[in-house]
Amino acid sequence: MTIRLSEPPSAAGDAADSALRSFVTSGRYRLRTLEGKSPDAVAPAQPHPVYNLGLQDIADGRGLQAAALTSWRFLLQQGGNTVAAMELAVDKQSGAMSFAGVNAGPFVDSTAAALGPDLGQLTPEPGDWAVRLLRIPALYLYAVWLADTAAGKDLLIPLAPAPDGIQAGRPYSWDELSEVLLPLARSRLAAGNTEPGRA
Repeated sequence: MTIRLSEPPSAAGDAADSALRSFVTSGRYRLRTLEGKSPDAVAPAQPHPVYNLGLQDIADGRGLQAAALTSWRFLLQQGGNTVAAMELAVDKQSGAMSFAGVNAGPFVDSTAAALGPDLGQLTPEPGDWAVRLLRIPALYLYAVWLADTAAGKDLLIPLAPAPDGIQAGRPYSWDELSEVLLPLARSRLAAGNTEPGRA
């Protein structure tokens, strides 16, 4: 069994370093976990692509094939500790990347716990798994998405805090997870809820 982080585009590393330096030194943002830190003390690590899935896609049964690549996410680390996460938005047309934001909080903490130091802990199932992040903003769901492109399998491991009825840290197939998500999505759509931005 192999679980590997996906390799970001070649320009992503330079873009991440530049965005981080600008963010930390600008003083325009207030993020407690980065306050007072030198840009040289914080390093982007553990890159993973982020795919967003909308309520209508879930309600219509389109599933993971409808998930769209929206960004590359990096965990920002200092001395081996994760202090925040940074995202570079991916332009749908050109593939160009631009700084999208930095945040901290429970989803950053649970991502760091899931992705290191032993990726093998994520699943006992055999396969050649690539790590992605699935995000369903309208349901405030983040999940590590293990994609086995050779075998056509997918496993989803919801991160804490997870919505009611979903167990954080437990591997689900999409069929299993969608059984819980489908009524949630239909309820939100029936109530007229619009799709929010990044959770």
